[in-house]
Amino acid sequence: MPVTLILGLRGNFYSEFNEAINPEVKIKFEKDLYGIQLSANKTNNIPTFRQRYNETSTTKPNPNLTMEKATNYSLSFFYQPVKSFSSNLSVFYNKITDRITYVRGDEGIGRYENFGKSSYKGADVSFSLKPADIFIVKPSYTYLIAKDDLTGKWLPCKPKHKVKIDFICNPTKNFSLTLNTLYVSRQFSRSDSNSRLEPECLK
Repeated sequence: MPVTLILGLRGNFYSEFNEAINPEVKIKFEKDLYGIQLSANKTNNIPTFRQRYNETSTTKPNPNLTMEKATNYSLSFFYQPVKSFSSNLSVFYNKITDRITYVRGDEGIGRYENFGKSSYKGADVSFSLKPADIFIVKPSYTYLIAKDDLTGKWLPCKPKHKVKIDFICNPTKNFSLTLNTLYVSRQFSRSDSNSRLEPECLK
């Protein structure tokens, strides 16, 4: 049968944080040209040394940061009619506790903080095109709604729209050239959703 069931369990143990047990389940249906996958899992993320203790002219340390935990759900569709073209569409919903994010203060100096309860929901769509043997183009688009569940405010530094295009050239087996372009829409720089960062385009 073209159906695959995957069950997993991952345990993480730390010296300064509580242990984390993360289960995972995936159900995948595959045919020659397309596939569908439904997945659910739990994940955790601990703050880095830089987020807790590093101090710069624009960032204050926060040694009280705690581990963030998330429950993630996604439904994905794959389609590849020919070898030179493939596509992927995913819709997702993530519930996050104590999310770690950078927050800028009134004086322009910020620090990383934990948000009690927040959520991500949105969609990803991506393509891979190979017009020639040595050339690959990979465009993608992400639509994201990221909010603090307690206040209803948008999370800082999380753009609603993101467009990425990768241009890859492989003239030989041992040499590769890659150009990465990224555009993100305006985003809030503060947790009260009163200050926005302007759109930016990065290579």
